Amino acid sequence: MHPGRPSGVVIVDTNALKYLRDDVTRSRVVRSLRAADFFIWPSAINVVEAAESKNRGVRDALLRVLRDLARPLPVLPFPTNLLRDLAFAVKDGKQSAQIDRTNIERLLHDPDGNASLLKATTDFRRSTEAHFASLHESTRPKVQQLIKNEGLRQEWSSAPDFLDRLWMAPPLLPEFSKMFWDYFGMPPNIPADRLLELPAWRMFLELEGIAVFERSVTLEQPPAAHKFDMLQAVYLAAAPRRILVSEDKGTLRVGRALLLGRYTDSRVMTPEELIALAG
Repeated sequence: MHPGRPSGVVIVDTNALKYLRDDVTRSRVVRSLRAADFFIWPSAINVVEAAESKNRGVRDALLRVLRDLARPLPVLPFPTNLLRDLAFAVKDGKQSAQIDRTNIERLLHDPDGNASLLKATTDFRRSTEAHFASLHESTRPKVQQLIKNEGLRQEWSSAPDFLDRLWMAPPLLPEFSKMFWDYFGMPPNIPADRLLELPAWRMFLELEGIAVFERSVTLEQPPAAHKFDMLQAVYLAAAPRRILVSEDKGTLRVGRALLLGRYTDSRVMTPEELIALAG
């Protein structure tokens, strides 16, 4: 997926890209990361969110940052597209999916000339957000009933506790994975355990478990994290060492619940911490 296959990937939330607008700072950060065999991998989420900015100066600055970061790389596809491609790869007996350049990259260079593409991708992002919000609203009573039926009703100590002791096992995971299968238009007859062998799919299902925990299980619900901000964590499966960077409190909270103490060589940090890491 990347020349030389670096062992570390850095996913930077769009809200943190402004910290890399300065050329000197960005160059220092990139050099420091590459020395440690990490690379920042821009995504379709980054590109679309930057192109959507109503402030032309901000938009153009963010797109310039992304063009610079993306030069050796294809832009990562939307997480939902990546997950579907991986599922079909598994169906064909493969363990990974090829990541190619797509028309999303046209927005990097000419957002004004690709207004219809920007509208289509914006509509897709919003419809996905709405679908998952509806899905979690409909699953709340089902989750609570299943927990009650199994005699497991209790206040779980944390989202990771809920994931490890309940979500990633019957009866919850098989029950709710069917909903995701339908949404993604998945090929039939792919056992869930085969997909769980893929880090991207495992991370996705665990992210959904964290959302279920925060919306349906815990007594004190934190502010909801935006779905696409959460889904960026799926990209971290691209390498065995990983860093998630954001200044959004919800994204940081979910990222820490997913990664820390559960995936080795994984860090979650603010953009200021990333810059400080570069020295």
